[in-house]
Amino acid sequence: MKKSRIEILKAAAMLTQFGLQILVPVASCIIIGGWLQRYYNLGSWVVILGVVLGVGAGISNLMSVIKKMTKK
Repeated sequence: MKKSRIEILKAAAMLTQFGLQILVPVASCIIIGGWLQRYYNLGSWVVILGVVLGVGAGISNLMSVIKKMTKK
């Protein structure tokens, strides 16, 4: 019984890590894009570019973690 609880907690931690590895780059790129848009008076394309770059960075992070996990 105790072993299954530990397995569940490990799986929950892994899912949380995956979520954060996608969320943090997207959010930071959106914030930076919004700041650049306001500071330099640029159009909305900067925020859209930030979203695209953030999603790309998040997927890249996720793929590197998956590769490391499969090597174990």
